[in-house]
Amino acid sequence: MPKLKLKNSKIPYVRLGTVMTNVLLRNFEKYSRLVESSGVRSWEFYRPMVPKTMAERWNEFKMSKSDLAIFLKHFRRLSASGIDAYIANAVPLCITDNDRLRVFLRGARFDDGYSRLVLDARGFFKPSYSIDLNMGETIQGAWSHPFRQRLMSLSYLTKKCQLCIYARWCLGGSRYMAHEYSGDYFARDPLIQP
Repeated sequence: MPKLKLKNSKIPYVRLGTVMTNVLLRNFEKYSRLVESSGVRSWEFYRPMVPKTMAERWNEFKMSKSDLAIFLKHFRRLSASGIDAYIANAVPLCITDNDRLRVFLRGARFDDGYSRLVLDARGFFKPSYSIDLNMGETIQGAWSHPFRQRLMSLSYLTKKCQLCIYARWCLGGSRYMAHEYSGDYFARDPLIQP
């Protein structure tokens, strides 16, 4: 296997991003050896943000709590080898009760409009790449949009989630996936544990 030698290049920072699939999970050791030999020290993973119908049709995109737990254990090993591995998009923190694995979850802060918005090519702002909700054509209007106001209130979280010490980190998981599985952006993320 050729070595990419990115660590010896003049590129100051290289971050690798990979969508989590069952193919990746089954072949994780092969992929991780390639990444380790490349010199990349930051490896982001993305929970598949696909419609429910797509996940049902292609099992490769179905990520269960147990699949994610296996990924987290792989991340722990990667961390020991000097690679900063983590799930960059929204995943409920209750998928694990292990605090040493929970550190590999970044929460939902950068998704769904909590701290940033996306300017769509059609000329309007929306909460995220996945959520196709027109929040207006100005940043001020989008920032004060009712969707975002409700989002920031956390009133949509269950009582159990509101009382969780990780509520402001987790933010109830993905609003996109909640919508895909229930038709409501403010429903429970399908991975939230009862």
